[in-house]
Amino acid sequence: MISSDITNMSLSNSSDLLQAMEDLDMPEQSTVISLLRQISSRLERLELDNELLLERTGLTVTRTAPKSNCVFCSVEENKDSHYSSRCCTFADPVFRTVQASKLGLCLKCLKPSHGEDDCKVVCGGCGLGHNQLLCHSKRPYFPNKRPRN
Repeated sequence: MISSDITNMSLSNSSDLLQAMEDLDMPEQSTVISLLRQISSRLERLELDNELLLERTGLTVTRTAPKSNCVFCSVEENKDSHYSSRCCTFADPVFRTVQASKLGLCLKCLKPSHGEDDCKVVCGGCGLGHNQLLCHSKRPYFPNKRPRN
């Protein structure tokens, strides 16, 4: 802090300037070090907050990325927004099975998140352990149902 005496004096010669500098209130070294530590701590917290924000923003961008309605086609390939059951690119069950395998999809539910051993889905067409879109059997399947009264 500059005292009022220093601000009012003429600093035209060097002795007045030296005297004015000596009269300045200089903080102690321990005070400066303490302030630097506080600033450093705040900067570290800001860096961590920034990293978390970037991670969360990245997740949001990933979650909101466009998705194809067809599990066999990419967004770019699915220009007509068709669903998996209406796919003309992979119309044959054999081609669909090959594509599902290439994409690493479960052949029972056509989702990428788990293995086939964990999946309980059965074909609605034949009752075997594959998705109905991959079924090449034409035999009817009737699951155990209670008779209607």
